Amino acid sequence: MKLNEKMKPIIFSTPMVQAILEGRKTMTRRVVKPQPKVCKEVSSIKRHSNPACKNWLAETNNGGTIGIVNIKSKYEPGDILWVRETWNQDPISYLYKADYGLIYKYQTWKPSIYMPRAAARIFLRVTDVRVERLQDISEADALNEGCDGEIAGTISIKPIEEYKALWDSINGKRGGAYKWDSNPWVWVIEFERVR
Repeated sequence: MKLNEKMKPIIFSTPMVQAILEGRKTMTRRVVKPQPKVCKEVSSIKRHSNPACKNWLAETNNGGTIGIVNIKSKYEPGDILWVRETWNQDPISYLYKADYGLIYKYQTWKPSIYMPRAAARIFLRVTDVRVERLQDISEADALNEGCDGEIAGTISIKPIEEYKALWDSINGKRGGAYKWDSNPWVWVIEFERVR
């Protein structure tokens, strides 16, 4: 890592940390907040072609630009993300639920939101950021989200169906505006693991 790279925290659930460690997860989707106020004719929101320009442009199905969208990404290509995960600490070292959750069933785990930077063990470099509707996810992207179409190693479903269930289990608690069926605009953040 370079000294001038921006380091930012990002929270992942235990199954998603395991998918990152296994090399199955290379992207994540996060709700755009606040949701852009765009007309129904807008089919996509793209970054301005000039890298110096921070504007995002609303486009129609036929590729016509119809205006600037005022949104700001929390993450940018080149940023280094340190992963906050469910954890604890013993007198010698840090423990991570992704590794020891089954062994230490009765361990009291600390929520990821309270994980200090010093406890981080996973670092990710952002390689791309884009905006799309949640339901525009492809099968390939669902796989890159860590969804392999298997639930508990026995039931086989389409990776998108697994991702849909995962999305609602995380975001459905926040109210109907962010559920799968609401099809919110999301940031699609692609990353690679760095050592």
